[in-house]
Amino acid sequence: MNKKLQDKLKKELKNVEINLELDQELNVPNNIKELADQVENADSSYILSLDDHELYLKLSLYFLNSNPKRAESFAKKALDLKNSFEGFVLRGNALFKIKDFKGAIGAYSDALKYKEDNPGYHYKAKALKKRGMYQRSLEYLSKAWEIDQKPEIMASYADSLFELGRVEEAKKYYDKAEDNYDSNFKGEKVKKLLESVERKSLPSYYDQILTLDKNCIEAWLGKAETHWNLGEKKEAISVLKNALKSIDDDQLKNRLRYYKKNLIEDIECDLCSGSGNCKTCDGSGDCDNCQGTGDCNSCSGSGYCGKCNGTTDCPNCEGSGKSGWFSRCETCEGNGVCTHCNGHGMCITCDGTGNCKKCEGNGNCLDCQGSGSCPKCKGKGTIRKDGNY
Repeated sequence: MNKKLQDKLKKELKNVEINLELDQELNVPNNIKELADQVENADSSYILSLDDHELYLKLSLYFLNSNPKRAESFAKKALDLKNSFEGFVLRGNALFKIKDFKGAIGAYSDALKYKEDNPGYHYKAKALKKRGMYQRSLEYLSKAWEIDQKPEIMASYADSLFELGRVEEAKKYYDKAEDNYDSNFKGEKVKKLLESVERKSLPSYYDQILTLDKNCIEAWLGKAETHWNLGEKKEAISVLKNALKSIDDDQLKNRLRYYKKNLIEDIECDLCSGSGNCKTCDGSGDCDNCQGTGDCNSCSGSGYCGKCNGTTDCPNCEGSGKSGWFSRCETCEGNGVCTHCNGHGMCITCDGTGNCKKCEGNGNCLDCQGSGSCPKCKGKGTIRKDGNY
């Protein structure tokens, strides 16, 4: 045993409490790093430089976040000197941090042999959940709750119920946790579920979220939009109608009505490219046929453009640059590629030779001007229609 090194380490760590929390922030001062290096250099496979297991536990605690593998090594050395509840929990925490959940379960199980207490039960349940063993986690969470009524334990119990498909029961436990404590566990769960469900693109995934929180507008809208994107337009509208019936809060209802009109990303009007200005007259309001002289049948002598009546506003979108409500482009059927040239950009009549009336000799598809993108939806694949659901 290196007494000089041990005495120095004792002095530096005398005010450090052994904290078994899994999630904690503890910065490692440079002097502790230097002493930890000296301890590791002095340790050998058979002889440890310290004979005080608490010093190894404190070193393990210091490195839990910054270097969990090193923390696990110090915890093992503490256990080599003396088996303890604290030593096994700290080793389990370090293994949990490096995602060795099987090893963590073993360490927490060993801890419970020495003392049936939190955080042994709670953290073993967390490690079991990480391995998808939700039913077993409920047993240990129940025992943890008997010892310590922390709201996060109840919320964790609700999480396991949710993963087992027992959503109604899960909701009761989330509500109970939030009734007794100043917390928002259900809201946090809904937020994570929304992030996950957006990648799955199946309407049914939103049902679980709505079971937890019927006032979750994002879930109602997500379900409606997913139905619409799958071509299930009637189902999408039905979802929105049900949402308005289900939501109690008037303010949320107003938001829902607003989103019903602007549910997904706005699509540019094909006549004015979203500017709101009429392409026929370039915003001048002058009739193209008579150049503003008024001497023609198109404008009946007024000189104004018949498409925008001189207002320069596009008749399809009334100057807003938007039209209709999220429907698929009929020209390209949602693929965004020009149907006349199949995306090649070349005139299919003359195969790009330019020797034809269809492309006026330039060889490019007149519908997409050689770009290959659908001119109706500007390559986006979707376009709204005025009021046609």
